[in-house]
Amino acid sequence: MKIIDKNGKLFGKISILDIVIVACIAFLAVVLIAGKTGQIKLPIETKSSTEYVAKMKAYNVEKTEKSPFEVGCGLYSVNGEYIGKVTEIDRRPMISKEKLADGTYFDYESQTAYDYFLTVEGSGTVSERGVFAQGTFALYPNNSITLSSKYFSGGIVVLSVEKKA
Repeated sequence: MKIIDKNGKLFGKISILDIVIVACIAFLAVVLIAGKTGQIKLPIETKSSTEYVAKMKAYNVEKTEKSPFEVGCGLYSVNGEYIGKVTEIDRRPMISKEKLADGTYFDYESQTAYDYFLTVEGSGTVSERGVFAQGTFALYPNNSITLSSKYFSGGIVVLSVEKKA
């Protein structure tokens, strides 16, 4: 007697397809029961429509007649996702370190560029992995991202992200 006959039945009595279907249903039942009782952790929970406040730094921005940022202007990712609106702007001269011939360093204040420290408010989703603007664009500290606004397009560093109180 063969293990699998020409009709695809195991020992001539049970179909292999039936065994696969029953095994899949049993596996799903075990996962759902274990998830409800807390024995295994199901996929990450997300909280949608969470308000957040992000502190960002636009570095080495050329001095121009018009400021590249305005309170109330929107910031967007390179893919067009809305990150949030600027609520505060702190413009400071860009400081860079210069090394002297004797090996010491001194701070050099740029005459041609500024650093902009921005406070941005927006909404998105929050999960164990962090904050996501529009549910897809990750915002986390020390992340260097490219954003754009009405008068700016360039690199920005995320300094901090917190849920809005």
